[in-house]
Amino acid sequence: MAASELDFLPYPAVIPPNWKPLVLPDRQGYTITLISLSKWVVIVLVAAISSYLSFGSQLAVWANELGLKNHKNGQLLIAKRYYTIATLLNHNYAQPHYNLGWLCNESLDDTDCAEEQFKQAALRGLPDAYPELARLQLQQHNLQSALKQTWDCLKHSDYDEVKAACLKNRGWVRWEQQRLEEAEADLRGAIALQPDSPHAYCLLAQVLDTKGNNQDAVLAWENTLRYSDYNVPEQDKCIALARENLVSSRTKLN
Repeated sequence: MAASELDFLPYPAVIPPNWKPLVLPDRQGYTITLISLSKWVVIVLVAAISSYLSFGSQLAVWANELGLKNHKNGQLLIAKRYYTIATLLNHNYAQPHYNLGWLCNESLDDTDCAEEQFKQAALRGLPDAYPELARLQLQQHNLQSALKQTWDCLKHSDYDEVKAACLKNRGWVRWEQQRLEEAEADLRGAIALQPDSPHAYCLLAQVLDTKGNNQDAVLAWENTLRYSDYNVPEQDKCIALARENLVSSRTKLN
């Protein structure tokens, strides 16, 4: 019997594979390969990232400014949202973290939030955050942590007002430790850099009273009253202390 043509085909008969790209039909009947689709995804991602890098920083500044505007107008929750948006738009932007810290501490009475936001601001290179962190630690009587923040502040800051705040905080720590000579030196250093600091005068007056230096204590109490603001709770306490102690300090001089 003559061999049929089928005898020469491989058994079982198979169709050789076709290695053309897998295609997906779209609704218009066109075909888009998966490879082409992947390229478009990459292009879109690159465009999105480029836009974020180009405009994210500008939008973050805009969001932070809106936060400040609402903060000043007493719209605290709206301000908080804008500050948060600013931190998301620019991960390295320190200012909205600092502003959030102030908002949480002074207006929302949320110490944990304030401490975390000031830490984030400090990590991003804003030296103003260090004295605020130290102040929070002092209010909790965590003296060693407060000292660490003042050392970091003095090491990283080039601004007199920030250095003055850090020296004031270190003087506060030394006052709490009853290391009076060191406290006086730091507080006088703070006043030399910022002569209108009511809290520095308030602390210095207490140190001088304890040391028995009544003449200088009177001057420090008078400056406390001169530069204090009733609307700042911390300064209001200094006003009360100054009025309470000024009479006795003057009496001792006579």
